[in-house]
Amino acid sequence: MALMRCLLLSALLLLPAAAAQKVVPAAAERSALSANVCEDASAQGFLDATGVRAGLFNNGALFWNGGGAQYEVPIESGLSPVFSTALWVGGRVDGDLRFAGSTYGPWEFWPGPLDASGQTTAERCATLDRIWVVRVTDLSTYAQEGAATTDMAEWPIAWGAPFFIDTDGDGLQGPSEPTQSLDLGDAGYGTRVIDLTAGELPAVFGRQTAWWVMNDAGGEHEWSMEEPLGIEVQATAWAFGDDDTIELNTSTFYRFEVINRTTAPIERVQPGLFIDADLGQFNDDRVGTDSTRQMLVFYNGDEEDEGRDGYGTPPALGIDVLSGSPGALPPDKAGVWSEPGNGMEADRYLRGLWRNGDTLRVGGFGRTFGNPVTRWGFSGDEVTQSFWSQENIDGIGAATIPQDVRGVISGEAADLAPGERLVFDVGFLFARAGDRLRSIASLRQVSDRAQSLYDAGTLTANQEPPPPPDSTALIVPDPGAVVAPNQPILFNWESVPGTEGYTLEILDTSDSTVPIVRRFVEGTTITVSPFALPLNRRAPLYWRVATSRLGSRSVTEPRPFTAFIPAFGQFSVVANADGLLAEPVPAANSLRGFPVPDSPAGVLQQANGGEWFVTASGAQTYEQFLDVALPGDNASRAFPNDFEVRFTASATPNLAVLADTTGAITGTTRVPFQLWDIGSGTPGDSRDDVRLIPVVTDVNENGRWNLIGNRSDEGTTEPISWHRPLDMAPGERGYAAWESAAETSPDAIGRAVLSGIAFDGEGPDGHPETGTVFRIESSTQAVPLAAPEAPDVLTLATRPNPSRTRAVVEYQLARAAPVRLTVMDALGREIDVLVDEDQSEGSHRAGLDTSQLASGVYVVVLSAGEAQATRTITVVR
Repeated sequence: MALMRCLLLSALLLLPAAAAQKVVPAAAERSALSANVCEDASAQGFLDATGVRAGLFNNGALFWNGGGAQYEVPIESGLSPVFSTALWVGGRVDGDLRFAGSTYGPWEFWPGPLDASGQTTAERCATLDRIWVVRVTDLSTYAQEGAATTDMAEWPIAWGAPFFIDTDGDGLQGPSEPTQSLDLGDAGYGTRVIDLTAGELPAVFGRQTAWWVMNDAGGEHEWSMEEPLGIEVQATAWAFGDDDTIELNTSTFYRFEVINRTTAPIERVQPGLFIDADLGQFNDDRVGTDSTRQMLVFYNGDEEDEGRDGYGTPPALGIDVLSGSPGALPPDKAGVWSEPGNGMEADRYLRGLWRNGDTLRVGGFGRTFGNPVTRWGFSGDEVTQSFWSQENIDGIGAATIPQDVRGVISGEAADLAPGERLVFDVGFLFARAGDRLRSIASLRQVSDRAQSLYDAGTLTANQEPPPPPDSTALIVPDPGAVVAPNQPILFNWESVPGTEGYTLEILDTSDSTVPIVRRFVEGTTITVSPFALPLNRRAPLYWRVATSRLGSRSVTEPRPFTAFIPAFGQFSVVANADGLLAEPVPAANSLRGFPVPDSPAGVLQQANGGEWFVTASGAQTYEQFLDVALPGDNASRAFPNDFEVRFTASATPNLAVLADTTGAITGTTRVPFQLWDIGSGTPGDSRDDVRLIPVVTDVNENGRWNLIGNRSDEGTTEPISWHRPLDMAPGERGYAAWESAAETSPDAIGRAVLSGIAFDGEGPDGHPETGTVFRIESSTQAVPLAAPEAPDVLTLATRPNPSRTRAVVEYQLARAAPVRLTVMDALGREIDVLVDEDQSEGSHRAGLDTSQLASGVYVVVLSAGEAQATRTITVVR
């Protein structure tokens, strides 16, 4: 094996902090002089027999092809260590550069092989627009039962796909059963069909192999702007790992055989890969090179891979050229490194130069004139944080800022005569071990193991599938359990020794094939947000757990449970200044898509010369609306009733309680509306209507209800809580008794039903016009709920809410536990840690400084042991 490998690392490219998703550059519109006879490649395949699910394409891309990322580790976790990869090949014909490759498209490889003159046809491209995938279990099943999969029966040996003759009939390729393949000039090339009955079987590397063939001459090279080389690439991808090599279970391997299909020699043919590695959360990574192992290393720049897409404990990813390579380049903060814009710049990266042709030099960001020239950028030991690594770029400890990173890794260059080929073998290696630096140390062990197997020729040997793991036993929820509404749902099961992880699946019915919820976890406990489940559902749901090991899994029998997640089925305006409307107008916010998820887009009720809709203080989603409107056990009092807000003439004396943002009562005020509970399913029958008592939060402290900020043309009104009077007789008797007494104590105004309801829109009077009636209706599936018992683990509240400068977070623990209290923004980023310590049973408080936060909605997350609670808090200015 060659001792040198080429490796090109990326610049650290920082995305805007508020970016909701990764943004890739748009492809430039360019043209080249190549032929244009083939349609774009469209095939897709997967490796999914071990601990990885890797998406494969036959256009020169891996893992990403313009849609979502397709490299998942561990399998079923929803987490990914790499976003996209693209094959590059550069070379020269008579001294002129030829190139095929891309970054994010347009792609410069097309399906199928080339003939001896470097030509292809549209028909051949279309026929071979395919990726064939076979598992070792497919071979053993055929040997035992005679049943073959489609890809086995159509394995394309006519075009070079590897195969062997199973002389002993066991379905496994033994040492005395060599791998064979056809090439141009061989009998049967282009026509031969695999003969399973004669013992011919696909050669399966490891436990699963994918094979495809592509070329660079089927269309125009719009990205590189260079002529095609006239190469055919036969690609093989495989997954490896069993009990003896379990550390390779979360890695995948790729062989690219580059063949000169022209009649002229191609000089200095050099393959490589462009890699956009995103280790979970994509904008906090660093890169380095390992010159002793010839490996490109991506790792986390801090000790926590945060966010919804983060791994938590950071992993490390290694791209290891097993077949040899000549060097490496680092990122360049000065801007010389950036993603190449054409084939000439990309070819320089393959050759170990900056894209402007400058050489790489040791120290800093690889640009210091006079320093030694090198081909290995940031090749210092990251674990010991030595020079020259991104942990220590200057020899005295200066580190780079973790950001979104790229890399290019290249293989050995070779001159190819007509018909000659070179082999480029690469492993995508994964390790995760305690913290970011230990993950790198573990990655090195994975690399050593892979290289030793490769050098011994056994990394490509097929493996017998391991037996499935033992199934776990479900613990909670109990069979038929009814879980508390609007609270995170705890799922727990028994541990199974030797497993890699577990997948919780929540099903609509006991025989459902597509889960409503799927969550991967390494432990035996997980909590699920109630809003991940169907709303207002009366029928039971089912849950089960799959135990994973070495790509195999065992699944428990489904267990029923009931989780009634209350929600409103209809928000509408039913009247305005002209009286009752012939048909209610659904009250959806076209900007946010709530409060009615299923209402027509863009429909807003018209009132007082403007558009108004029902909202809840600070809510940005329907789930947040419910969280604000139905805190605690309010759902048990609200459902299944319907409610109305009736805007009356301004002269009508409607009394409301006035409270400050801490919740303390400050007096009473007059408001231009009435609140009504209109019963359950009887909107046209006033005989069961009950008038409620409003409690207005005086956010701007001006002693009256109005738009926040005192704007009269647009904005959000101050929020209102709806309280039932002590006397719940139909009509206004209970409200009138309270009004005449003018008593504002909590005992006098009764318990809250709805909280934080506001109105958002525009109008000359700062609120909907007189005569407007908003109706909030429960779903027809809703059923009454008994008031739940006090939670036995923890409670959580934030006051004041909304907040201007400072808030207090209050919570109660039923038992001592390790507590972590954090604040997250609307993008799921952790922005503050209020508490991180062991705490005793009882009540606790923590201060939250909101003066430095931008206006908007934030989420307070309380974790106490295995339990969790969340509350939203709105910051206003």
